[in-house]
Amino acid sequence: MEEFHQLETNLQVKQFLADTRKYLHQMIRIVNIKEEILINIQIIADLSYAWEIIDRLNTVVFLPTYYRRYFPQCTF
Repeated sequence: MEEFHQLETNLQVKQFLADTRKYLHQMIRIVNIKEEILINIQIIADLSYAWEIIDRLNTVVFLPTYYRRYFPQCTF
């Protein structure tokens, strides 16, 4: 997630993410999860984050364009 928003400039957020990462690694060691499952979890998290961004983009950019094209009488 750090790559998406240049979070390295916000020290509080960066520290929170580092702590969260550390605690997740400890949890993984405790329950002994296989590497393949970790990769799957990371992919799912990345897709979930991307889906949220796409949904916001759709609402902000594409939906008004659709309404202007098919319902020109509507105003925003």
